[in-house]
Amino acid sequence: SQLLERVGRDLTLAGFLHAITGHDVREDLHQDLLRQVAGYLDQGVAFWHSATVAEGFYQVWRRNAFQDLNWVFEEMSDWRSHLESLPDDPIETIVMELRRLGLRQEKWADYLQQLALELPGWSGMFLWRHQHPGAPGTESVRVEMVDYLAVRIVLEHMYCQRLCSQFWQLEANLDLIRWRFRHYSAEFLVRYSLYSARLPEYLADLAQHLTEHSAQHGPGEDAWWHLAHMVSTWRQSPAADRPLGHSVYRSAWRLFRLSQHLGLCGADIRALEQPQLEEMLATIERLAAQQQGFIWLQAYELQYRDRLFSALLANRGRAPGRVVGALAQLVFCMDDREEGFRRHLEEIEPGVETYGGAAHFNVPNIWRDLDGAISKLTPVVVKPVHEIREVPRSGSEALLRRRIVRRARRFRLGRLLHQEMRRNLLSSVPLIALAAPGALLALLGKLLFPLGFGIRSSRLRRRYDLEVPTRLALTAEDGAAEPTPEHPRSGFTEVEQLDRIETLLRNIGLIDRFSRLVVIMAHGSSSQNNPHLAAYDCGACSGRHSGPNARIAAAIANRPEIRRRLSSERGISIP
Repeated sequence: SQLLERVGRDLTLAGFLHAITGHDVREDLHQDLLRQVAGYLDQGVAFWHSATVAEGFYQVWRRNAFQDLNWVFEEMSDWRSHLESLPDDPIETIVMELRRLGLRQEKWADYLQQLALELPGWSGMFLWRHQHPGAPGTESVRVEMVDYLAVRIVLEHMYCQRLCSQFWQLEANLDLIRWRFRHYSAEFLVRYSLYSARLPEYLADLAQHLTEHSAQHGPGEDAWWHLAHMVSTWRQSPAADRPLGHSVYRSAWRLFRLSQHLGLCGADIRALEQPQLEEMLATIERLAAQQQGFIWLQAYELQYRDRLFSALLANRGRAPGRVVGALAQLVFCMDDREEGFRRHLEEIEPGVETYGGAAHFNVPNIWRDLDGAISKLTPVVVKPVHEIREVPRSGSEALLRRRIVRRARRFRLGRLLHQEMRRNLLSSVPLIALAAPGALLALLGKLLFPLGFGIRSSRLRRRYDLEVPTRLALTAEDGAAEPTPEHPRSGFTEVEQLDRIETLLRNIGLIDRFSRLVVIMAHGSSSQNNPHLAAYDCGACSGRHSGPNARIAAAIANRPEIRRRLSSERGISIP
């Protein structure tokens, strides 16, 4: 009864059946659901698309279900009538299935949430697409979370119905399941102990044999009661895995490890009274995982801080005594991969000074490059409200039009080689034969000369695409509305530029003794077929290249008006 009460709170019907049968129907239904969801949410990879995506996911799935599920439920006589009885409205379908399930209405919302959380990745993608209609590449597809939940709950009901019919010839209904196990409580105890608790090997073998035999021959109730009595007797023993209090399974190992750290031997433990042992175990339980992590973090930070401060104290006082200005000053990202560059530069040329700062360079923005690609170059916790556009310089419009044509041609060729080659039965063979020599040369180049091949291929791509001289649309118009994440403003106002560049310079400590050359260094990475690509890029820009931010910061600092106001209003004089 307690386990059934959890259905709708933190458990689904599929989870309940898994706890008493050992069979997880979610693994079966996810195979069908994921294929349907992936095809529906596709943004250009899939070759075949439904012609009715505008009707919604529920209608598309319902139309295909009679063919897709035929082999799954062929042993169930009423599965077609179940599908035919579903309403056209997904909300009505959800209500109907929840009532068929026998779930109280106050649990409906929690139950639907549990259904979504059982598959968080795809559910989250569906929800995001629902909340962001019209995102690039998704304009023609109607995505509503209610469609997904309707399909999800129908599939769960049908798969659970198949499992309940197989084991008990019952409907997948909570009231009927509750009635069944009130009358056959011994069977429930054995099943739950086998699949959701720890049993000793001899009892687990007996329970496994009984459950397998029951599926084929249906043993009498006496067999269940006999084994249930053995399980109950074992659960009262000191060695049992008790859900509450201390047991050998839950407490012995922790007590052993604590005794080792305290220097206690077996004789010392045996000499302790029961309350003393319980207090020792209670002390461990009071030290929660979060507190343990905080203690370890403090210990690590104290050790790191002491080493760092000792190194700083040993080298204190060098910079203020310099008389000759630096040959150059370079601002790097604080990323630990940049430290090697900084040490190397300062070692081979002591006249060079390097500085560290977050490589968003205090200009978080929505970057729209020359080709229209949009990137949010900002820390993850910051929502940018300024859009910076890269635009062609005056007189480069014709060159830009040629670039657009060439890039479109190159992308069409790429789609032909990477997509059509695997889709089209007739063109695959000649395309593979034609592309094989070039693919072999590219593979050898990447394996044997990765750096040289990467440089040459990038140079060739830039030469083909054509490089267009560009500038930044940096300054916002006077009187522009206050920006928001939903309605970003194009550019920064002059006051914002002044504040941001001053904050950047003060934070890194570069407010005087400027050299003739100040360089703001961005960084990024290029990888192929790497699912962790973002980890190699700039963390301050949410795993993207920070080049545009460096360019924006340099452009602001080079504006004569900004330099004049920095000197007169902020006390930072850039020569």
